[in-house]
Formats: sequence, structure tokens, C-alpha cells
Amino acid sequence: MITTSRVRSIFLLSFILFMFVWDTSQGQNTVLDNGLYISRSGVLSISSDKTSFGSSGATAIVKTDRPAVNVAINLDNQTNDYGYVAFLKGSQADVSLTQQNGVLKADKYINGVVAAYHAGDFIYPVGEDGVYAPCKVSANGASTAGNVSDTKVLYCYSSRGTQDFSVAYKADDVMSVSTKGFWLIQNDQSASISLAFDQADFEGGLPSGVTIDDVYIVGWRNGKWNLVPTNKDVYIFGVSSNPVSNIGTIGSLSTAQAIPKGHYTAYAIGIKKTKNPLPISLLNYSAEKDNNTSLLSWVTVSEINNDHFTLYHSTDGENWLALDEIKGNGNSTEDNTYMYRHHTPNEGINYYKLEQTDFDGTRKELGIRSLIFENENMATLEVYPNPAHTYVTLKGVSYEEEILSIVDVFGKMYMPKQYIQSTNGQRITLDLTRFAPGVYVVSTTKGIAKFIKY
Repeated sequence: MITTSRVRSIFLLSFILFMFVWDTSQGQNTVLDNGLYISRSGVLSISSDKTSFGSSGATAIVKTDRPAVNVAINLDNQTNDYGYVAFLKGSQADVSLTQQNGVLKADKYINGVVAAYHAGDFIYPVGEDGVYAPCKVSANGASTAGNVSDTKVLYCYSSRGTQDFSVAYKADDVMSVSTKGFWLIQNDQSASISLAFDQADFEGGLPSGVTIDDVYIVGWRNGKWNLVPTNKDVYIFGVSSNPVSNIGTIGSLSTAQAIPKGHYTAYAIGIKKTKNPLPISLLNYSAEKDNNTSLLSWVTVSEINNDHFTLYHSTDGENWLALDEIKGNGNSTEDNTYMYRHHTPNEGINYYKLEQTDFDGTRKELGIRSLIFENENMATLEVYPNPAHTYVTLKGVSYEEEILSIVDVFGKMYMPKQYIQSTNGQRITLDLTRFAPGVYVVSTTKGIAKFIKY
């Protein structure tokens, strides 16, 4: 066993250290002091149960010779002439984190390549140039080394100036990539990956209008940064605060599934490109019978470039006639209520479609509602069981095409073909498992049927 004091002596006698084999017995604590340096082709191997960085409160940054960073880099090939720290199976690094002014306190980490031979989770205490950026790799399954993963990690701070992993090269669904830095992660088998995250990853913080839901891990593949399915609020770094929902404190992001070996060369934090904001935010749209008229109403909670609404009427749900245009409120962040009365609804079923139009002419359909106006000659079909819970059967209807619509008490229409469970002679059975409890009306070419879902 080589003690810490012996390591200091060797370091002072020879700045160039070609090979370090530090093989402490299991159960002991290895202490890495500030200034320790592993030069080209050097390896510091650690097998103790736990490795800490310096004494409490003291700075302890370990450095290794770093490889030349480019898109062809292969951390498994040490012809790049770099040194690294290797944690052997069963060993772990102490990665207890502290915060300072809302960012990770960068006073204890390894500035260079870190390798870990492990079966399961390992947190890599990597960083560079005053930036501490730990990451976790969770090996999935066994490797050729006998249920031990061999993964190397190098964190690259953006000040290194590499153009090979430029943030300008990104997929169409990526809005931006953090300029702070990126991780080179070379895993020898399928693994889940977690990265440290804080608001400082983006210069000036998250852009206006961007939330944590838009923040993703991005991976370098085929010459560009690509979105990686990501989970948020992953507490793997021992931080007690709520890191991600309270932007500005420390947390982490994790890949939603294991990443195959060699699928990505590097990883970073990115922002997903969001769609243009909706022209309006619709709170509700309803249709009600008021004596012999149809009363249509809708409420918006915000409007952007909203020129007008158009209401259409139909008796078959396919052929539409415009009833009227209702002027919108342009740009608004207040609740706005709109109403329209149709004085001449038809006997039977009436459909009402609401459409919104921007100032530039762009149109968007907002929904269809329906009302049934009965007359004495309209037949009432037998329906059973009633009330019903999982299914209901209509008697006197033979074909799917004879069912026109299913409508709830709020005028919301359900397309019937999605819910037809079976047909049998003069009977059709509807599946009610996806219906909310309430009263419904089925309109058919033979008449109407009412039932209650409980």
C-alpha cells in the first residue's frame, strides 16, 4: 500500500508520473490530495471501498494529462497519450456536493479522464477549469469482463475551444445546446446516464418562456447534437434541495432508457425546440338548448394575434354552413367570454364547429359540439342495461353506419365507431369503459337512445 504521504513525496521528486498503482486494501479510505498529477500513459488504480478528496474544507483537485479532443477520439485507446484515474470493482468516490451561490462548488474533482470498472452505478467526479460536472453511469447487464462495466469519462469545459463538438451543429428539434461544456462518455455496454444540471449551464440562465420541461440531455451522433429522451428531478448526487423544479439550484437529468454501447460520442445539456405558442388558450366550449334555440359559448384565457372566430352548423357532421364570424380580442391575457345563439336549429341532431383565425389568415379548429332537438315523430330506441357501467346495447339498430353520434350533456360529441364493441342482428353493443360517468344521447337513423354511465 502506498500512503498519501508517499504519493506526495513521489510527486515532488518527479513531476512526470508514468504509472501509479495505488492498491489499498478493501475497507480503507483513500485520500487524494490537491495537486496530484497523472501524466501521459500513467494510471492511478484505486481499489479501496471509498475515496475522498483532501481534508474537510480543503481544495483537492486531481489532474491528468488530457487527450486531444475531436470527434474521432477513442478513450479505450491510450495512444492519445493521456493519464487517467481508475476505480476498480467495489470502489467508490466520495461525491458529496456543496452549493455556492446556486451552483456546484468546484473544489474537489478530477480534471481529466476517469475510468471505473464496476457492476451497477458509479458517479464520476469529473470537471475542468473550475467547473465541477459529475455524472453517473448505470451499467445494464454483464460485460465480457464478467459482470463488470468498463466506462471512461472526460468532462470538457467550453474554454478548450474545440470545434468538433460545436453547439452550432444540432438536430432540427434542438433549439440550443449549453455552451458550458460536454461529457465524453465511452461505455462498453448498454448503460443509463445522468448528468449534473443547473441554470448556469446556459449563459444568462434559461431563455424567456423556457421551462424545465424543455430541458433535455443531448447526444452527439452523426455530426450533430440530438435530443435524448430524458427524465427530470433525479436525485443521484446527494443534494437535498429540489434541484430541477426550482431552477437555479443543483440537480440532474437522466436518460429515460439505457443507451447502447457507442450510440453517442458525447453528451451535453440542451433545450428542446418548442412549437410556436397557440394563438389562443381555450378554457371551455359548450352548447346548450335554450327553449327552441342553441346557445353556444366559449371562454379564452389568453389570445395571441386572434382576428376572429367562425361558427359552422351541420346536420350530418360532414357538410358545414358558416353561421357567423365573431371578432376576437387580438392580443389578450385576460379571460374573454363569447356567446352566440342559433335561432333556427333543425329537428334531430345539430353539430356546431368552432374555428379560430389569426391576423395572417391561419386557421385552427377548436372543437365540435352537438345538440338534439326532438319531435313527436322521433322514435326512441330501447337500450339496456340502463344505467350501465362497462357496456350498453342498442336494440333496433343493425349497422355501424346507422349510428350518427354519441353526445354528453355538455354537447361534446364522441365518434361512435371507436366505441362499437359488437353487432348482432338488430342489436349493437357499445363499449363504455372509456366514458366518464354521466348522461349520454345516441343519435341514429332509426331514432335516439338515452343512457346513464355510472
